[in-house]
Amino acid sequence: MAVIDVAGYVAELKDHAIDHGFHVHDERHFVETYSLRQSWEVELHPEEGCNGPLDLHLALEVDPRVLLAFEDKVMELPEEAEPPDEYSFPLTFTWALPPLAHSPDLLPLALDLAGIGGVD
Repeated sequence: MAVIDVAGYVAELKDHAIDHGFHVHDERHFVETYSLRQSWEVELHPEEGCNGPLDLHLALEVDPRVLLAFEDKVMELPEEAEPPDEYSFPLTFTWALPPLAHSPDLLPLALDLAGIGGVD
């Protein structure tokens, strides 16, 4: 049994998105035959805007060397010990919106945002 269930994590991520009003359009799982690198891609959008312009693309890439190194480290640790926080997989969120028909005036927008978030 694997230490990390990546496919289960992706399924939980989709369930979480659905619970918060998103509609899953497409999902893909790729495995490279030479390196065994895997990637999961999920296309979704807000449920009320099914044919609207807003889309979200999630992509998770899993390097098998990182996964195996993490599993080896977890197997070496005592039962209650936490593994080190040095292993990660990139999870990319990409939003897509079409260009606006009437673009906003950017100066008042920048001033409003600076008032909320500070000048930095």
